[in-house]
Amino acid sequence: LSSKKTGPALVWDPALRHAHMINHFEYDVDTLGGEYWRDVKQGTPTGETISVPFNYFPGDSPQNPPPHSWKAAGQNFYSNWVQTLLRGGDGRQRGR
Repeated sequence: LSSKKTGPALVWDPALRHAHMINHFEYDVDTLGGEYWRDVKQGTPTGETISVPFNYFPGDSPQNPPPHSWKAAGQNFYSNWVQTLLRGGDGRQRGR
């Protein structure tokens, strides 16, 4: 799972049966904004401009409060992950 603009989001290793989630579904609605404003305030060691997080603020304008557009996807992802762990990753129910 990836995007040309943002790069990989989910990487699957079929040999090891590992999934690597690169996005931050666990972030609250204001976490990325807080990181952005912190970085803008501190700057970079080389003086580079801090880019606005892509598609986070409506209209890519930091003055607009971000919607929590990833909340349902994150809940679904983690719910499926926990269910997979409970099944042992091979579809069999564990415990009980």
